[in-house]
Amino acid sequence: MNAVAYFLMSDRLSTMARPVEELTQSRLIERCRERDPRAFEELYLEHRTSVYRVVARMITGEADREEIVQDVFVQVFRSIDSFKGTSKLSTWVHRIALNVVLQHIRRKKSRVKLQFREVLPESRPDGDDRHRGPEGALMADDRKNAVRRALDALSPKKRAALVLHDFEGMAAKEIGRIVGAPTLTVRTRLFYARKEFYSRLEQEPAFSDVDLSEGSKDSKT
Repeated sequence: MNAVAYFLMSDRLSTMARPVEELTQSRLIERCRERDPRAFEELYLEHRTSVYRVVARMITGEADREEIVQDVFVQVFRSIDSFKGTSKLSTWVHRIALNVVLQHIRRKKSRVKLQFREVLPESRPDGDDRHRGPEGALMADDRKNAVRRALDALSPKKRAALVLHDFEGMAAKEIGRIVGAPTLTVRTRLFYARKEFYSRLEQEPAFSDVDLSEGSKDSKT
């Protein structure tokens, strides 16, 4: 695992690694099982960004995020022999990522907080807040904090459904494979997550001038 640790801790990853798309998934997995350091690097490069995105939206604190991402890939590399190929490799990796995040939350006995993203475009009618002056920046901060509070109030299962679907754009069926739940269950969690999320935002003064009715409606999943 020394080679794996190197790839996780160093930002100076080799630019000579062949793109994952040039390899079949089965061949890449086979090479990882053979403990080929180059294969580990290719897998890491291919999936790190999406894994970090999920972790960053579930956990507050830069140090914690980097540590958790490293834990995810250590677990991926340790468990690669157990990958059955019955799902996409990305689905399997995301399942491990979510499990590691939830374990972290339980260990810390803390409630998850998501980073604000442009989930509410109506809240930015005048464009980028950097060009709106101190008052606009203050309003933007108030709204970001309100969004964090609303997301923080959701249960981990509902939050995971909301993050993976509305933030990551995954279909309910794929989310079900990741969280180990039927598609209908995922859709139900997503429905109630949106309902709770927007209901709480409607009570926030920072969103008193924003129409949130459309956001709470269910969409195709």
